[in-house]
Amino acid sequence: MLDREHHRDLPPGAGATSTVESHRLQSHEVHLEWPPSRMIEWAGKTGPQTAALFEAILSSKPHPEEGYWGCLGILRLADKYSPERVERSSARPGPRAIVPTRSRRPGRLA
Repeated sequence: MLDREHHRDLPPGAGATSTVESHRLQSHEVHLEWPPSRMIEWAGKTGPQTAALFEAILSSKPHPEEGYWGCLGILRLADKYSPERVERSSARPGPRAIVPTRSRRPGRLA
């Protein structure tokens, strides 16, 4: 069942995201209050390579908030794997780094 429907004013083929503020879950609103520096500071507790990876993820997005879920996922990997392993994987260049993408299976280290 369709709950809400609204028109998106995007040029053809734009592929951009659109968010209607009133549709956002309250549990997700708290993340908008976080500055990107907070995420990078958390990553720095794992290590400097993880902090650098977070900076790269957040700066690669049109809006840094778009990278928050990926960064939080990397932080959660330190619960499953050791922080040292996450730090080593963060230091890997290119596609072997743990950069979250839709094509990679979540929760896996390279």
